[in-house]
Amino acid sequence: MAQELDGSGGKLEDQDEILRSVRRKTLRFTQVAAPRPPTPGPEKAAELPVQANPLADLPHWSWPFDAAEADRVETFASRVQPAEGVELDPEGLLNLLAWNISLTADEKDRILEASGRLSQSQFDQLLETLEEERRNFMALWPALNPEGTRIDLLGAYYRHAREWARLLLGNEDQALARLSGCLLDDDPRFARWTALRPIWALLARDLLAAGRTDQARTALERGAAQQGPLRGFADLFLDGLDPQKTQEETWRQGMQMLQQALGDTP
Repeated sequence: MAQELDGSGGKLEDQDEILRSVRRKTLRFTQVAAPRPPTPGPEKAAELPVQANPLADLPHWSWPFDAAEADRVETFASRVQPAEGVELDPEGLLNLLAWNISLTADEKDRILEASGRLSQSQFDQLLETLEEERRNFMALWPALNPEGTRIDLLGAYYRHAREWARLLLGNEDQALARLSGCLLDDDPRFARWTALRPIWALLARDLLAAGRTDQARTALERGAAQQGPLRGFADLFLDGLDPQKTQEETWRQGMQMLQQALGDTP
């Protein structure tokens, strides 16, 4: 799809097919996440807090930028330039792209580049598809297995948040620094995320891989203090520390940090 949205020749090749591709990917993601018939077992006791759906009230698309970087926000927003006569809310499109998990950051970038060459009907179709994905996942969340699909879905949103930050900031290290700062500093825009153990496991894993040991330890401690499935929390962190792919010292350090963070946690 990224190649289809190249636009390097000044004209999109088969624009309708591009939009159909977006829709196919979105439908495929929602179908995979759809809840399966319940399995026997005391699943209720392991559920994540139900009072805060982490897919609702997501931060504004510009969250990776600093409060003092209004000029950068304006510059990035100006990339959405619909053709004359096409009615479009740029903020609405950017918010939907920011939190879409079926498109890569590069594909989102291509859509922005192509915005000036899409017709009204094509924009309408694109927005409808992106909105459908968001509605579906928000509605699915309460019914998802708290130790399975729900953790997978959280992981997808976390990864795409980091990818979106990279797209806006242009640097992987800055993207991680910004996301970790929002979470560790209790940015109120991410309040629904900071209450969930899996988010902290993912963040700790990334921070340790980046050599930010103290922050990784803090993230693990924050995660251990939250409610939710402990098994999924530990597995998420350890999966990223596969001894076959990670330096032995980092693996040992990660194991030790996890044991210290969990302590007597039930």
